[in-house]
Amino acid sequence: MSSFDFIGQVYSEWLGEGLVRADIKAVDEPLWAKLANDIKARRRSGLPDLPKNLDLPTLAESNLESVSPEDRAKLEAVREYQREKKARWRAKKQVVSQGAIGPLYLREEFKAHAEANQWQDRREQGYSWRADIFDFLRDKYAVWLSEGLTQADIKKVDPKGYKALRNRLDVAKDSFPDDFSIPTSWDATLAACQTDEERFELEAARSYHRKRKERGGLCAPQTRETESSHQDQPGP
Repeated sequence: MSSFDFIGQVYSEWLGEGLVRADIKAVDEPLWAKLANDIKARRRSGLPDLPKNLDLPTLAESNLESVSPEDRAKLEAVREYQREKKARWRAKKQVVSQGAIGPLYLREEFKAHAEANQWQDRREQGYSWRADIFDFLRDKYAVWLSEGLTQADIKKVDPKGYKALRNRLDVAKDSFPDDFSIPTSWDATLAACQTDEERFELEAARSYHRKRKERGGLCAPQTRETESSHQDQPGP
């Protein structure tokens, strides 16, 4: 039985009532994986993602249905930007695999440097146990700032060093010293924007995805069952 037939039988009462593919993933990940594979097979055959009788949109498609035509156009622009961004990222990874310059945490030279200079091994490098993470990062990574170093690179190659950094920034509410700072990947991306239009598109994409995470999926079967159970409980 295909995933389409299974969903049509088991989730029939929820189809067309707000159920989206993310809900299937939330409650039955193996079924969601099967659905994803079946969709890919249809695409390879030149068919639409779903059979005509299966109303199961993605969360993004569901969002588009609930907004005005003006907002729909904006969201479509954001989605197109995200598709282009993914394509650029895939191309960048291909360039890195061929030995050219790419994200620092994917470069062998940078990974080797980080491996030899781990925060957890700082005492072996002459630092005290209570060493300042800002001083450590300045000593070990300042040379990489001109290569596009971001906090995401530190997170990838030295998780404990990154955790110490975020503790200083988020918990202790400290700031980088005036002579040294490592931007977040977001700040670095914004700084690299050539025009206000690019910056606006990035901000719009970020805002959209934040709202999408806050909304989450419907998780229809669980949500409706929970509501039903509450209704069945006797009042005070």
